[in-house]
Amino acid sequence: MEGRELYALLTAGGDAPAEIRHRTGALKKALIPLKGRPLFTYLLDATLALPDIKRILVSCGESQEGFPPPPPNVEYFDRMHDIVEAIEHACKLLQEQVGDAFLDGELLIASIDVPLMTSQQLGEMIEQSRALKADVVWPLVEKKVVESKFPGSKRTYVKTRQGTYTGGNIFLVKPRPLLTRLGLLRRIFKHRKNPLALASIFGLGLIAKLLSGGISIPQLEKNMSARLGLQMRALPFAHPEIAVDLDKLSDLEEMEEFLSRPPFAYR
Repeated sequence: MEGRELYALLTAGGDAPAEIRHRTGALKKALIPLKGRPLFTYLLDATLALPDIKRILVSCGESQEGFPPPPPNVEYFDRMHDIVEAIEHACKLLQEQVGDAFLDGELLIASIDVPLMTSQQLGEMIEQSRALKADVVWPLVEKKVVESKFPGSKRTYVKTRQGTYTGGNIFLVKPRPLLTRLGLLRRIFKHRKNPLALASIFGLGLIAKLLSGGISIPQLEKNMSARLGLQMRALPFAHPEIAVDLDKLSDLEEMEEFLSRPPFAYR
């Protein structure tokens, strides 16, 4: 993906978990206070610091209420109900604004609930993803890597022949091929909690191997690419911050403690 212009979509919708809402008063997940700052501003600042970023869109979910004014080169939008709708709308906006430069560029898609990611780590993820020359790159972090740095973190893991991994909350994609598959992505999102429906999309064999731990990462890449009609690659990534997200009060407390350590204490 070298030589392509880089854009970003940060998804910042969703309600704050009830236990965090009761403690902090924040109604929206993006606005949960973390060390005196709204949660979403951490990843936003890391993305703004990327030297080659052209423009950043932030999907605020149903409403922009409570969000601070956007900084230069950042645009908010709202009235979105899910991530696929947000991707479609962001692509439409960027296509209208910059045309083929966007369609032939690259889009970073990230959930804002991974506030521990630094700009340097984000840059490493982008550089390593570009080297794979795929339509979609999804970082994976091995369980032992997560637990070595965040021993109390509870994540969802999948066992493969290469190891046990959790998925990162950030992707790098090529917009033009992605836009041709939005209908299928919408089906996947709709049925994401229905194993039988997912099996009809990806094949029962893939689901069975995922559940049994009998699949290899190259097999997973090949099957997903064939089913989605996109060249997909997994990126084993060294920084667990890309997968450590905020879903519950214990996550917030762990992040507060982590950000109190040097060199983060100034943030």
